[in-house]
Order: sequence, then C-alpha cells, then structure tokens
Amino acid sequence: MSESGVEFRLLGPLEMRLGGRQVDLGHARGQLVLAALLTDANRTVSVDLLVDRVWGDSPPVSARNTLHSYLSRLRHTLAGAPAVRIDRRKAGYLLDVPAAAVDRLRFEELLRQAFAAEGRQALALFDNALALWRGDAFAGLDAPWLAGLRGGLSQQLLAARTARNEIALHLGEHEALLPGLTLMATQRPTDERIAGQLMLALHRSGRSAEALEHYRSVRDRLVDEQGMDPGAELQNLHHRILSADPDLHRSPQQSSPKPRQLPAPPRLFIGRQESLAALTRSRRVTGLVAITGPGGIGKTWLALRWAEEHQRQFGDGVVYLDLHGYGPANRPLPTETALRVLLEALGAAGPPLTGGVDALAAHYRSAIDGRDVLVILDNARSLDDVLPLLPGGASCFTIVVSRDRLPGLAVHNGVHPMSLPGFDDDDAGRLLTAHLGEARVAAEPAAVAELIGYCAGLPLALAMLAARAANSPQLPLAALVDELRDLSDRLDGLHTGDVSMNLGLVFQQSRDALPASAADLLDLLGLAFGAEVGLAAAASLAGCSLPQARAALSRLVQAHLVTQSGADRYRLHDLVRLYASRRAAELPHAVRDAALRRLVSCYLHTSHHADRLTDPFRPDIALAAAEPGTHPVVLATPSAASAWFAAEIGSLHMAQQVATDNGWDDLVWQLAWSATSHRRRQGHNGDSIAAWLAGLDAARRLGDPAAIGTAQRYLGYLHSMRGDKRAARQLLRDAIGTLSGLDDRRGLAVAHYLLGTIAPRDWQHHLTEARRLFEATDSPTWVACCLNTLGWRNAARGRYREGRELCEQALVRFTAGGDDQGRAAAWESLAVIAQRTGDHDEAARCFRAASDVFDGCGNVVESAAMLVGFGDAKQLTGDLDEAREAWRQALGTYLQQHAAEAAADVRRRLASHS
Repeated sequence: MSESGVEFRLLGPLEMRLGGRQVDLGHARGQLVLAALLTDANRTVSVDLLVDRVWGDSPPVSARNTLHSYLSRLRHTLAGAPAVRIDRRKAGYLLDVPAAAVDRLRFEELLRQAFAAEGRQALALFDNALALWRGDAFAGLDAPWLAGLRGGLSQQLLAARTARNEIALHLGEHEALLPGLTLMATQRPTDERIAGQLMLALHRSGRSAEALEHYRSVRDRLVDEQGMDPGAELQNLHHRILSADPDLHRSPQQSSPKPRQLPAPPRLFIGRQESLAALTRSRRVTGLVAITGPGGIGKTWLALRWAEEHQRQFGDGVVYLDLHGYGPANRPLPTETALRVLLEALGAAGPPLTGGVDALAAHYRSAIDGRDVLVILDNARSLDDVLPLLPGGASCFTIVVSRDRLPGLAVHNGVHPMSLPGFDDDDAGRLLTAHLGEARVAAEPAAVAELIGYCAGLPLALAMLAARAANSPQLPLAALVDELRDLSDRLDGLHTGDVSMNLGLVFQQSRDALPASAADLLDLLGLAFGAEVGLAAAASLAGCSLPQARAALSRLVQAHLVTQSGADRYRLHDLVRLYASRRAAELPHAVRDAALRRLVSCYLHTSHHADRLTDPFRPDIALAAAEPGTHPVVLATPSAASAWFAAEIGSLHMAQQVATDNGWDDLVWQLAWSATSHRRRQGHNGDSIAAWLAGLDAARRLGDPAAIGTAQRYLGYLHSMRGDKRAARQLLRDAIGTLSGLDDRRGLAVAHYLLGTIAPRDWQHHLTEARRLFEATDSPTWVACCLNTLGWRNAARGRYREGRELCEQALVRFTAGGDDQGRAAAWESLAVIAQRTGDHDEAARCFRAASDVFDGCGNVVESAAMLVGFGDAKQLTGDLDEAREAWRQALGTYLQQHAAEAAADVRRRLASHS
C-alpha cells in the first residue's frame, strides 16, 4: 500500500483499495471513466477524449452530462482519499494522484530503476515490478482504446521478464529459471530470445540434449509457419552447444541497455557472399568501410544483412541513421541534426550545446570513444556529410553507404570504398526463382533472360518485376517482356545519372498494374516531404479517407513500391521517390496545389494538437479550420505527441518551406509557432530562429500585427537563449511596441516578462507590468513565473527577504496550478537564497525538493545539478556522508548523460572530501 493509504491497481482487474480494503467502483462505464483518468494520471484529459474512451464511436447525445455524473460519483468515492482529487482544468479533467498509489506507474518506475541497476539489485527490482501483475491489464473492461494500451503494457511485461531472465542467467540461477522459461517458451513458441534463454538454461543445467531438441522444435515451427530459419544468434547458440563451447558456462558481463536500431533486414537475400566476407575482413583491420554503387544496386540491403548477422558482436549496440542524401527534394539531413540524433541514440544528448557542428562532433567523438558500437550511415551524399560523423577511435565500426564513390575517404582515413557490382545473370536468376519457383522460371528461359536484361543487374528492379509476376501467376513471363517492349517506345526513362531507362520501364509497368487509387497515390507521394510518410499524411495528400489510403498503401507495399516501416508508417526507396516526383510534376497545377495545401494543413493541425498535449500552459493561437480532405493525426498522450514530433520534425521544416514558396503566409508563421516548444526541448534553437524569421517575414506580408508581435516575441526569447542579449532586448521591445495597441494582453505580458528576465536596469518595471497583465487575463501559472523571477532578481541584488517571499508565493501558485517544472524552479530559487544567507539546512531541504520534482519531470540533468547543490549544503552542515552520497548519485547521472565537465566538477568535490 502507498503512504497515502490509497492504491489503484490496473495490472489486472481494475481495483481501488483504501486502507487495505477494496472500494466498490460501480458499474463498467464508471470504471471506464476512472481508467481513462488513471491512464493519464496527473495529466489533463480532454472532455472529448474522455467521451471517446467511455463510449467509443457511438456516444449518446447526453454523453457530456452523463460524464459529469460519473465524475461526481467518482469524486464522492475518492472523498476518503485526501491525497487524490479530480481537478477541472480549462482543457479537461486531471486526476491528481501520488505516483506511488498507481501500480502501473510503480511498475514503470521499478523498470526504469531495474534497467539502470546491475546484479542482485536489478534482479530484486525486476521481481518487485513483476509482482505487481495480477493478470491482464484492465481485465474485465471492454473498450477499443484499451486494446492498444494492453498490448503496450504486455510488451513492457515481456521485456521485463526477458531482461530479468538475462540477469538471472548472468548470476548463475539457470536451474531456478527453468520452470518459468519453459512456460514462456510454450506461450511464445517462436520467440527466439526466449528460446535462446531456455536453451542456455538447459545446457548449463546439464540437459544439453533437451536444449538441442528445443532448438529443432523452434526451427521446425519457424519453417512451417513463417518459411524461414532461426536468426543468426540462435543458430550460433545451437552450434556452440553442439560443440560444447566452454564459454557458454561463463556468464557474460551485465551491461545497461544498448541501442538496437537496426531496421528489418531483407528477408530474401541472394548472393553477395564475397561482399559479406569483405565487410567481415574490414571489421578486423579498420574501424570504417564505405559501400558504394548506383541506386537500386542493394547497398543498404548488404549493410543490413551483414549487421543482422554480426550485431551481437557489438556489445554497446547498433545505431542506424539515414542521412537522406538522395531524393526529389535534394535536402540531405543537416549535419547538426545528424549529430544530435546520433548522440540521442547513444543516450548522450545531455543539455543543449552551443558552438555548432564542431562542438557537437567533438561531443559525439567523446560519447562513442571506447564503446563497441556498430554505426551505419545510410544514403550519404558527399564526404562533407560524412566526415563530422566519423568517430575518432577504433573501438567502434562504421559502415557508410553512398551512391558517391567518396574518394576523399582514402585521403582522410586511408579507406578504399567497396564498390558494389550489379547481380550477374546467375544471381539474378536465383532471385527470380526464389520469388516465382523453379518450375515457372525453368518453363520460360528466354523470357527470363530478357527480363534480367531489362533490370540491368539491379536487385530492386528484379524484386519489383518478380512481385508483378508473383501477383499474376497465370500471366506468362513472355507477356511481361512484351509489355516492357511496348513501353520502351514511349518512355524517356529516369535520367538519374547512374541508372538506365530500363528501371523506368519497371516502375512504369508496376504502376500500370496497380488499381487507379494506388497508382494515383503513388504519384501524389512524390509531393511528400520525406522518404517516410504516415498514413494521415498520405490520406491528406490524396484527399481520401484513412481506410482508403491504407488500402492503397497496402497495394503499393505488395508491389514492392513502398515498404511499411512501422505502425501506419511507410517508406519509399529514393529511386521510387524520384520516379513519383516526376509523375507528380506532370499533374495539373490545381491538383498539385490542392494536395500540397492539404498536406501542409495536416502537419500544421497535427503539430498544433501535439503542442497542446506537450506544453498545455503555453498561450494558444487560433487556427483556421483544416482544409477539406485533411486528416490530422489524433494523439492521445504527451508521450505520443513527443514521439510524433521526433519522427516528423524534418517534415515540419519542409511544410513551412512549401508554405513559404506558395505564399501561404498564414500557415508559415503558425507552423513556426507549433514546432517551437519541441525545438526548445531538444535544444534546436537555431532551427527555431530560422523558422521564426520566415514567420516574421510572412506576418509582415500579411500585415497582421498580432502575428508580427508574436514572431518578434519568440525571436527575442530565442536570441536570449542563444546568449545574444542585445538582439533579444531589441526584438522584445519591438514586440511590446507592436502588441501594445492590440487586444492581446497575454502576448504583451509574455513579452514584458521575457524582457524582464534579461533587462539590466528596468527589469522590475517589465516584470511588474507582466504580472499585472497576467492577473488581468487569469493566467496563474504565468503570474507564478513573474513572482519567481522577481524573487531571484531581487535576491541577486541582496534583497533576500523580499526575494524569498516572492519565490514562496510562486511555489504556492505553481503547486496549485500543477506546473511541476515551475515548482522545481521555485524550489531552486529558494535553495539558492537560503544558501546565500547561510541557512544551509534550509538550502539542503530546498535543493532536495527541487531534485525530486525535476526527476519526476524526466529532467535528469537538472535533477543531478540540484543533488550537487544538496551535497554542497550538507557538506557545509558537517554531514559529509550524506553530501558524498548525493554527489555520487549526481556523478552517476552525469556519466550516463556524458556530461563530462559536470562530472569532472563532481569528481573534484569527492576527491576534496574523501
């Protein structure tokens, strides 16, 4: 039971227990309301979302009134639990509940701790987490939205069980594992990780024959059900058991979770044995290899195949990054963005960095130094794109994939690229046979030879032709040849510089075999903003329904023109994108214009919706209705919104560029607004400044003073974050001048507030004016910001009593408003004031509170900084043991985040007080 005396149990039938006794939650609809609030505990849930979760697609007319009745009953039920309350917010309802009182939140926290721990401590944490489960999550409740949630929780449960198994094997507890592993293997008979764990446990328990028999059972089942053999890792374990490898009885070193970003390798892989062996040789003698060749030749397939076979040799993980060097937009991934993605993959993003590409590259080299990592840099366009991304040491192995021969690598790194040839006729024939069967290929040898000739040795073209033939089993292969011959008289081909027009014939033939809806969508995908596109964006391009778009995309997947890269995510090979873009260029201007407007509208409205979920306290802007036929993505949680931003931030940049090029100025500045908070959280202030400069130009063209003032205000803030205080102050003064004559008191208040944080002299005037305006517009969180800033600015000038009183008022308001980041900032202000006035016990208390709140927000670096302050205060009180413990905790976080300077500072403290 939690300290609050109340407990909510979701990992099984929904239950509420108060003082150890189960509470009657009423009938199913009322329980669904509670489940809907608990799913997003301590976050605002909109009324629309609550109605959808309770009634699905068929809410009654009186749904909102009925919902209020359920909420009233729930409040009555919760009356005996003073630590829990349902708060009405402007955007919906929030269930304020201690995290320790919700078993799902306890489970996730225990998992976080377990994955970060080692040995017996990790095992105990996993056991505590798994003990919370009492059956299927939300058992007994029936609602469509719960199915996806149950699936995600089931995956977390499986990950926890398999991770716990690994640790137990490491600790030599193989015999104790056998009953549970045997049950897991029965429940998931084709899960190769579980199969490998069971085989290893059996082998270590002296039951090698049973381990080998289990492998045969798994292999037979995989062949029968999926038409494939086990993966390389399980095959290797089988071989090692057969050969009685003594190392299998030695436990591997336990390590923290590592990146495993390898995309799915090609299921069907023909030939290339010499190239695979060459990659293996390169791994032994150098830390870098480049695979080069024309588009469609199979470079990425080769890299992924080799990586899939060897990934377990890289103890610190596998990182994959598509540099987008080729495609219709001709916009490679910016080097700064690429470096940030690599750092995030290594868990080394840390705090935002200044200094541009050079600083990020140095940080990346430090983060990867000494780590055994495989890095694949796909679709590199030029040497300039690659050099900043190459590690400095030899501990990792980097594979660069490019159409360019990259001769400069030999000069800079002594590496001679591996130029990949096309398939010879034998390998091409084997590929067609694998798709179509021996009998069909052997029956028409002349037609097969001519088809191979048309494909010019390109595996991509061969796979597409094979898909076309496999989808029409009654069609003679000679008929396909005739179609290609007929097309050759009227196609100009794809002049890409490295592919002959024969590939254009294959694309055209594949398109002509599609239903009209799929063919039309393929053309429109040439307008998409990247190689990967979501279902909603595709439907918006086509102006059709989501089911219609999904059906058309499925047909494109079947034709090998598109691959499915994730749930409702689709990817085009860059040559297919180029073909589609040529098709799109031939569409009537009105059709292209309408499709692009819908696509930009989709990104604008989705990003605005995502921003409202991730930054609900930010003053909102009003958008016009989405274009007809647009399908903004529906995001249920802040985490889903953050994931969408991470996947689509490049497309948002493209959307703003397209809006600028087409003169859609209202969309230009609104797109800058919608992505600002995400870019701030990621430290991408340079991208935000560029977006807002375009937004300011657009607002001026519109002659919209409100938009102009908004752009000036955000540019002022961004320049302040960049350290250019002079430019920031001028922009904020401009914003105040622009907004003063408008009915936008909140926007004007924010401008005054921001200027008050950086003004050297008249800061008190601006902060006081901001507070007055925020109070007039009923903005309690912003009033608290003003109080806190007034507090620390007064304290900085020696007015400690006044500063403390103002910061205490801010803390009360932040707490009442549910703004945890603000609450942590207020605790930090109070800690610094106490520290400067010599009240070290009070400073320690405030630093600890700030650390706990920052940690609860996921801001681990700030949490560690507050622990350092806590340790400093404890050291000054004479409590060295507690000081050292706090410093050690902070050091662990800094090392995990690769914050080298902060870690060195803490080490100096520990060395001085050892």
